[in-house]
Amino acid sequence: MLVDDDAEFLECAKELLEMQGEFKATTVRSVDAALELLESDCFDVVVSDYEMPDKNGLDFFKILKAQNRFLPFMIFTGKGEEEIAIRAWNLGVDKFLSKLGDSETVYSQLAKGILQVIKKQKQRKIQ
Repeated sequence: MLVDDDAEFLECAKELLEMQGEFKATTVRSVDAALELLESDCFDVVVSDYEMPDKNGLDFFKILKAQNRFLPFMIFTGKGEEEIAIRAWNLGVDKFLSKLGDSETVYSQLAKGILQVIKKQKQRKIQ
């Protein structure tokens, strides 16, 4: 699941991830819409923007933790602030990636990050 208030970004990210053949991406434009979708669907990973109008990505992660929903969670943001990354890791977010940089590198890192957190989650389940 990709969560971001920027429709253009969502369309681009979905297309680029699905072109790689390993991903089927569902996009939503708000935390509330994502929470509603999680009531009826299952996802391997959540990739969320940090800065969104109503709730930010860390608020979203805290809500999921409070609901005992422990699925891999990534922050993928244009806000590269170290403080946000540290807060994310301290809360238990699996990965923090920046949207800043050339598209090929950024989306390659996103794809690799998604595969890494899914693999890590599968290893947790085995143990």
